[in-house]
Amino acid sequence: MKILSIHDLATIRKKAEHNLLLREESNEKVSEKCYGLSSGAQHLQILICGGTGCKASSSQGITDNLLKAIEKNGITGKVEVITVGCFGFCEKGPIVKIIPDNTFYTQVTPEDAEEIINEHIIGGRRIERLLYVDPKTEHTVSDSKHMDFYRKQQRIALRNCGFINPENIEEYIARHGYLALADSLLHKQPIDVIGVIKRSGLRGRGGGGFPTGLKWESAHKQAADTKYVVCNADEGDPGAFMDRSIMEGDPHSIVEAMTICGYAIGSRQGLVYIRAEYPLAIQRLKTAIAQAREYGLLGERILGTDFCFDIEIRYGAGAFVCGEETALIHSMEGNRGEPTLKPPFPAEAGYLGKPTNVNNVETLANIPIILTKGAEWFSSIGTERSKGTKVFALGGKIHNTGLVEIPMGTTLRTVIEDNAVLQNLANGSPFVSHGCLQYFHCPRSIGSYRAGKETAAGTEAKLCRVEWIFYRTIGRRLADETTWRGRRILTFGQTVDAVVQQNHVQVDVTAYGVDEVITADGQTVTVAGDLPYRQVGIGNLGTCRDGSSTSVDGLHRIRIHVIGQTAGAADT
Repeated sequence: MKILSIHDLATIRKKAEHNLLLREESNEKVSEKCYGLSSGAQHLQILICGGTGCKASSSQGITDNLLKAIEKNGITGKVEVITVGCFGFCEKGPIVKIIPDNTFYTQVTPEDAEEIINEHIIGGRRIERLLYVDPKTEHTVSDSKHMDFYRKQQRIALRNCGFINPENIEEYIARHGYLALADSLLHKQPIDVIGVIKRSGLRGRGGGGFPTGLKWESAHKQAADTKYVVCNADEGDPGAFMDRSIMEGDPHSIVEAMTICGYAIGSRQGLVYIRAEYPLAIQRLKTAIAQAREYGLLGERILGTDFCFDIEIRYGAGAFVCGEETALIHSMEGNRGEPTLKPPFPAEAGYLGKPTNVNNVETLANIPIILTKGAEWFSSIGTERSKGTKVFALGGKIHNTGLVEIPMGTTLRTVIEDNAVLQNLANGSPFVSHGCLQYFHCPRSIGSYRAGKETAAGTEAKLCRVEWIFYRTIGRRLADETTWRGRRILTFGQTVDAVVQQNHVQVDVTAYGVDEVITADGQTVTVAGDLPYRQVGIGNLGTCRDGSSTSVDGLHRIRIHVIGQTAGAADT
């Protein structure tokens, strides 16, 4: 069916809404009751995580065994098995969710499938051993709404992940998918679309934080016969899988956003630059692109207008540097992926020398819902300078690794302690997207690390720093060591008293019975002396972990976190 109007979209949405009704209702209420066919339930749905992590743990085997058990019991017409995108709770995957009672089963195996059908689906009895156990209370939790991991999240970029079948365009349309595209093409001028994005305050989620609306406006103003829209899906940061999960769980949001961007800047061609080691994301993007073409949402005369736009996929070989937009463009051109100086910016001269707009996956995932719900709605979330939400990948010494999406301005302490749940940090650090945290009581927002720019409850950022530390260790780690090459050192996680004056840190470690401190960047702090603060473990300047600091005679007395690990030290 070729979609030519908003009415056509509404017709498909109405047809597909029935499939999503149970899921929508379970999202809006908390059910203490377990539903099964024996208790009068007429229809049940089983949602299974189909993200890369869960697939690697045999979620496809769970699906196959569930379907066999359903057929064996003759309940095929009453129970649906649906593969969805990542739920985010990767630590406890594979995840199986039962609708409508919202029961959330964790660490399910293919061998559990028959028991799930017999006990829960038919018998209406929850399987206690598969429920999540809260590490704080040690009690089982049956509904994800009661889990700290989800309680403080606000899922915007991840709104459809774990909810819809990513390979079913009609389920995406039922969630108001392609409505923003139809409204833009049929009712707005390109400059009007750009105006909405500018007013929303959306900034790039790839790391630079550049205002998205300004970037679109710059490309729009360029006079050229050919322009390009590029989706940066390279995502080379260690431990990061935010973009991958969006592409796997909601690929149509990227297709729609790129098409809207094409209309806004005057482009007919979109390119997705994605690393080849994301095979599942590639497969689902290809499926989404093919379905969009079939429904008349890509290609010639989209929605019956004169606007034409199509998308191609280009593969990267995994080079980290190609995440930078100019290096990415060179790679797509068949050249070595090396960054170049700006100006000219890609919006002026990018791919093949033509004006090119580059946005990352998470940025694009926000576009359709901003246009659907309005700039004012989006800008009401977050902080004054950083609007909306941010998706983080959590890992390291925590109980709950996975993906979380939180409003800008949420403290990283909240993320780590409430969502991730800290383990004992004596021998490790929490890992958030692409950094290890030393201090995490600051609000997370774009620009929050720039001294004096962002404030936390009136405290300047220079006294409230978040430390991001990459470890490049050759040889053994020193986290568990108290000596190295015959010298005593502070172990990982210890703190020492220090005095800060004029951006210098004075450290006296004699009270700790050590000769010297070896910091993360390989520098050494002697028994007592002054060093520029950036030499003390990559900017270990901050307040105490509880946010307190004192000032005596103009000196800020703080406690700095010393890392008992040296970068680049060979084990000799």
